Parts: sequence; C-alpha cells; structure tokens
Amino acid sequence: MKFSKTLTTLCIALALCCSACKDKLFDFDLNNIAANGEWGIPVFNGDISVDNLFQHLDSTNIIHIGSDGSLKFIFEHNMENAVLLKDVVKFEDQHFDTSGVESVTHLPDFDFTQIIQFSLNNEDFLLKSCHVKSGLLTLNFNVNNGSFAYTADLTSNQILDANDNPVTLHFSNTQQQQVINLSEYSIWPTFSGDIQFYTHMVIPSVTGLEQVSYDCHISLQNFDIHNAVCQFKAISHEFDAKNKLSFDFDRLQFNNLQLNNAVASVYARNSICTIDGSIDQLYLFGRNGAYSPLIQSVLNFSIPISPNQYTHILDVNIPTINYNSNIDSLGIHSLLNVNPNGFSAGDISLSENSKLDLKLKTEFPVNVSINNAVYTDTVDNGLYQQFDFNTVQSIEELTIRMAYTNAFPFDLIPSIKFLNSSTGQTFPVEMVEFHGCYNGIPYQQEPVYHVINNSGAQEINNADKIIVSFKLNTQGNTVEIKDSQFIRLNMGAKVKYSNINL
Repeated sequence: MKFSKTLTTLCIALALCCSACKDKLFDFDLNNIAANGEWGIPVFNGDISVDNLFQHLDSTNIIHIGSDGSLKFIFEHNMENAVLLKDVVKFEDQHFDTSGVESVTHLPDFDFTQIIQFSLNNEDFLLKSCHVKSGLLTLNFNVNNGSFAYTADLTSNQILDANDNPVTLHFSNTQQQQVINLSEYSIWPTFSGDIQFYTHMVIPSVTGLEQVSYDCHISLQNFDIHNAVCQFKAISHEFDAKNKLSFDFDRLQFNNLQLNNAVASVYARNSICTIDGSIDQLYLFGRNGAYSPLIQSVLNFSIPISPNQYTHILDVNIPTINYNSNIDSLGIHSLLNVNPNGFSAGDISLSENSKLDLKLKTEFPVNVSINNAVYTDTVDNGLYQQFDFNTVQSIEELTIRMAYTNAFPFDLIPSIKFLNSSTGQTFPVEMVEFHGCYNGIPYQQEPVYHVINNSGAQEINNADKIIVSFKLNTQGNTVEIKDSQFIRLNMGAKVKYSNINL
C-alpha cells in the first residue's frame, strides 16, 4: 500500500502540472489515477503570432500597424541637403584691378571724380543685400607718379560695419594695403549691383604736380553669407537616392514573396524658393547590379515653400513586386528645376540654412502571395523538462496528442522534430496539413494522436529542443496579414509504462 500511495501522489503532482498549462491537453479524473501505468504530460503549448514572424525586424521603424490591425512595412530614406544655398548662389574668390589718372585742380585736398568699384554679381545672380558670415576684403592703393607724401581715404556707403557705419580705409605712401574681416558686416550694392569706393586724397604742395596716377587692386576671399536678398536664374539640379529595402528575415525563408499595392511617396521641406521637379527613374536595385524599372513615363511635381515641415509632394503606385533575397533597395533619379521663373521671379530671400530636404517613403502593405515559404522556430521540449525517463524501466508506448488553431489566411504544412542538441540527432513526428482561415473564422483541427514505440519515446525524451517549422502557401491567392492572426499549437504526451523505479 505504501508503494501505491506514493505513486498516486506522484501522478497527482504530474497531473496538476498539466492543469497549470493554458490549454488542457488531456482530461484526468484525479480520483481514478492509480498505479495503472500511464499519465499525461504537456510538451508544448503556445501561439506563433504575427509578432513572432517578424520579431527580428525593427518594429519601431519598419513595421506599422493600422487601426484595423493591418500591417505595413514602411521604409523611409531622408535625402537631406538635396539642394543647398551654395548650389544656388556661389561666391568665388574675386579680384578687381582699377587704374586711373586724375588732374590735380588744387592742393592740398582734392577728391576723385572717378569712383573705384567692384561687383559680386555675375550672369547667374544679382545680389540686392546680404549679411556677411565671413570674408576677407583686401585693397592695395598706390600713387605711381612721384615720391611725395600723401594720404588717401576710400569710403564705401555699400559696406556697413556692425554699427551700420560706412567703412573707410586709410592709405598713405607708407601704408598701401588694408585688409577688412567682413564678418558681421552688411553689404548693400547699388541698383546695378556695384560696390563703390569714393576717394579723398590729401597731397602737400608739390611744385609742378598737375595729375595723379594711381592703381587699386581689390580682392575678396572666402566670402560667405548669413542671409541675402537676391535674384538668380533657373538652376537645374539632379540627384540619385536608394531606399534600402532589405528585410532581415531570420526565421522565414522563401525564394519569392509577391508584394502588392506598394506606394512610394515623396515629401519635401523647402526653404529656398519654388522648385519644379520630375522623377524619370524609379527602379528596384539588386545586389548584383541589375535593376528593374517601376515607372514607364516621367512624373512631374511642384515643391512649394515649406521651411518648417515636410510637405507631401507625390505618390507613385508601384506594380507588383516579386521580392527575393537579391533585392537590395528602391532607387530613384530626379531632376529639379530651382526657381523655374528665373530673374523674373523677383527678389528672393535666402539664408545660410536655406536648403531642400527630400524624403522618400515606401509603404508595403503586407498584402502578399506566398508560395512554399518556410517559417522555422526552436522551442524547449516540455517533456524533457518535466519528466525523468530514467525512472522508467520499460516504456510500452508514447502517445503524442496534437491540436491546432490556424487564424492565418493561408495553408500550413507543419513539421515537428525533436532535437537532442548534444548529439545533433532529431526524431520527426508526422503532421497533418493545417488549413487556412479563409472565411474570417479560425480553422480548428480536431486533435490528432501519434503512437510511438519504446525506442522512439526514448529519443523524444532525450531531446531537449523541438524544431517547429511551417511551410506557408496561399494557393496562388493574395492575402492580407493582420496583427490579430496566429497559429496555436497544443502538444501533449501520454506515457504507458510497465515498471517504474521510485
């Protein structure tokens, strides 16, 4: 009786372990459990959900779930600085040489009637005003005829210092060069775009002096601005970009996955001016260098001023994509026409932060057609964890009971293998096909039983892992994947023995 009481206690404990699982695998009448040579043990209870399928993707940046539970893969590629201020207004180092001869009408003071001037403008733009960020202005002024002493003041009302005072440069026969750091100065060219210096000279009485011959060399280096008001011609600009599309499917393997209803959207943040653009190429780019075009004609768009936020510009419907591991990115080539009206657009205000940022967002609804894709996962063997077969001297048979519920809209052909990770040996268990959920109601399979003999039971028990894989097939149909979909698999074992050591 002592033996029977001890065994009954053990069986009850095991049964309670089973009842703690989420799904009841076997029904037991605890009052009838005795030393009759069999009991039930849970092996695996669990769900494989959409989250499981895509858990190795970065769900924060890639997977998005709509209000209806539908999934989208969203890839964003920011093309910052697609057009910068320097692409619109370019200030090259400049040098200007002026020489002249002035008649001396009276001494000691006299003013030049000719104005020394230079210009920052060219055929591409006309500067109306600017606040200078950096730049060195160097002037060399020299009187050529005679060795007499003189002083010369060159004053410009177009160059103002930080206090809005006109700049004045002092020269003499012993000081012929002056350098100004223009940082934080402002420049206000004349209507024609010139910067002028008015010249005043003081010359001591020199017998016989009738005229003064002079040279003036002006150079401007490393010129840059904080902001400016200007006019400029239309500028053509082009750019290429690639939006990385690589999916890191760690547990889902396939040769081809058909993606439907994808959309590529273009957004722009523009603080320059009105810009017209076009996309002449949109293509899939492969790792082997090949590409497949996705549009057949040029797509035109207009980019308004939107300095503080991105504005939606254009949507491009992408034809069905047959995705495979070779596809690397979505490529785009665009042509931009900056300030398409040119000088007739009038004055345009620009700053050092003026630029065009573009963003390419590609959305792939998980609206797919799948042919023989395989999902694989490895889980712990509950039988190995809960039951010690070393106490069993003779196992007559092991019954594996399996039940499943499939809420995915595609058929699944499962494969179960028990793995002994120390030896690498596997023991397969025959499975039935899981039918898909095609009418909105999860398909629930009646429990299936597999009877395994003594040697197979020992292999299963010695396995510490279970390799669960599913072959996915939509039977040529296009289906939508939602976050509420899952596969639920319940597996239990029932052991029949003849002798036990306690």
